Amino acid sequence: MRKKLLMAGVLFLLIFQACSSNEDLSTGQNSSTKTTQKNVLRTARSDSGTLSDYVSTQLSIQTQIRNLLDNEKDADFSMIQSGIDRVKTVEELESLYNSAKIGRSRELISLYEKMNDNSLAFRESNADFYSKYTEEERTRMLTNEVDLQLNYKETTDTADRRRNCQSAFVTAGNRCMRNYAIEIGGSVLVGVFTGGVGGVIAGGMATTHMIVCNSDAETDYRSCVRSGGIR
Repeated sequence: MRKKLLMAGVLFLLIFQACSSNEDLSTGQNSSTKTTQKNVLRTARSDSGTLSDYVSTQLSIQTQIRNLLDNEKDADFSMIQSGIDRVKTVEELESLYNSAKIGRSRELISLYEKMNDNSLAFRESNADFYSKYTEEERTRMLTNEVDLQLNYKETTDTADRRRNCQSAFVTAGNRCMRNYAIEIGGSVLVGVFTGGVGGVIAGGMATTHMIVCNSDAETDYRSCVRSGGIR
């Protein structure tokens, strides 16, 4: 910001020199300000890129999880939903899945472990991210990044959702995946993520919430079709 120098004097030469000095100082200050702004912008872009990579990896793993579960045709998801809150260890989680007839339970848990490792790597490699931004800012950045990568846009046209059942179902499915990503990523970015066994169990719980969300979306779709909506 330009700062004027007011100097008392009667000689033109002294006034001229003072003004010249002021101009040089102001130019230096402006240059310094611009440099600082560029550094801040460069840092923000770097943080955004790092967060983008983290979210991209998480979404990729979560898509694998969803696809795996979609192929578990004989699974008893109601049993998982009722039993997940009592799970305290990875062994108990695997036992619950086996009881619920999840054929690829070990592979599913392995995907949770990958999400856990990705989250730990992000935490350990981005300490400055937590000191530079508040919890609210980090949460907003995560939500924006997830929405961007999922191309998610919430619609408020309830009449259109009732008419076009398929469109509403796709939107609901995207919302389930969005909430899934935010639930996992949110614990990491606000600083409550513990990793280890706790991180794997948290992955299992978030997945259960996603399953329930998708089940609700399917129920709404069938109800929409029965009411005469477009398939």
